[in-house]
Amino acid sequence: MKALLDEGVPRDAVSMRGLGYKEIAAYLAGELEYNAAVDILKRDTRHFAKRQLSWFRHMKQLEWVDVGAFSKNSELFKAICAIIAGKFPIDLEYICS
Repeated sequence: MKALLDEGVPRDAVSMRGLGYKEIAAYLAGELEYNAAVDILKRDTRHFAKRQLSWFRHMKQLEWVDVGAFSKNSELFKAICAIIAGKFPIDLEYICS
């Protein structure tokens, strides 16, 4: 982050609007204490995650997959392929075998 600022990337650049960038930039500029920057970042991250969950909750066609329920990646892959195959009227056997 400091390297980006040192190279001249402006703090208001689109690429600096991601979570945490403005807080860390403010800390590096001496405008925020470290703990305050971290607290703001944690709060904003929680708010972002809550908005994402609200967004996805309204997508009725979405199907959640608990990746922790699978001990092998191959099992997870097969389960996801089965979900996809059930949503599209095409034969995915050649992809998912």
